[in-house]
Amino acid sequence: MEYYGKNPFVSMSCIHLRMFWLLKIFLRMNALATLFLKILVNQKFEIESNALRLKKLTNKVPVVIFQLRIKSQKKMIFDFFSNGMSKLHANYDPNILKDNPEIIFDQVNPEDIEAVRVSLEESIFNLKDWNVEYRIFDKKKGYPLP
Repeated sequence: MEYYGKNPFVSMSCIHLRMFWLLKIFLRMNALATLFLKILVNQKFEIESNALRLKKLTNKVPVVIFQLRIKSQKKMIFDFFSNGMSKLHANYDPNILKDNPEIIFDQVNPEDIEAVRVSLEESIFNLKDWNVEYRIFDKKKGYPLP
């Protein structure tokens, strides 16, 4: 029997057996990692396809569906809004609206602005969905749009 190093209790066959078990463990971990990666890729595909389906659905409704996030004391940002926003606020580029939702409040009819502000504050305070109807004031034409 061959001995490895100075320890007579550790033979080459013992080392080979340990290496065999380590290799077996490594291969199982590799198989698990591959399986885990496949699961993640499938989940990503499902999430993307569901997001696309949701986008198509929300773009067909005649109202605006959006997610508005308030980052700091008065700084707001749209995470998402449907095509209804572009139809409602056609004068503005959607990318500009996304980063500057305050622009929309400039178009709210002056008679409705207080109700819009109060309803938004209540929604934030109560952590409830914000559901509000208001008229848009066209500054160029000088009258509220329906």
